[in-house]
Amino acid sequence: MPPERDLASAQAWLEYADADLNAAETLRAGGAEPNNICFHCQQAAEKAYKAYLAWLGDESIPRVHDLEYLTGRILAQGGAQPPAADLDQLTEYVITGRYPGVEPITPEEVEPALALAREVLAWVRQAIGLEE
Repeated sequence: MPPERDLASAQAWLEYADADLNAAETLRAGGAEPNNICFHCQQAAEKAYKAYLAWLGDESIPRVHDLEYLTGRILAQGGAQPPAADLDQLTEYVITGRYPGVEPITPEEVEPALALAREVLAWVRQAIGLEE
């Protein structure tokens, strides 16, 4: 089991990840724009990966949004390979969901983004022993 400070930090990151996932689901239920929903899906996955990094003892969690980079960092810290295959799509939502001038996210992308965010959060919880 990791040191207590690592577990506490991981739990703090997961609280933020949960808040983003809840925001995405609330926005979807309210009929919000796909850009906003998918942005929060990306944020949930990003913060979950950062929770795993904290649990692994990474003392300088990077302030980046690239999920592939975070995957590499997880592996470099001795963590397991995350199961999600479409991380690059989620990573794109951090830009597409926030800035004008890029191709908008379609309604068809919402459910897969939500499913992927849920998968990432569940995997991190399982990996660090905080299964719900």
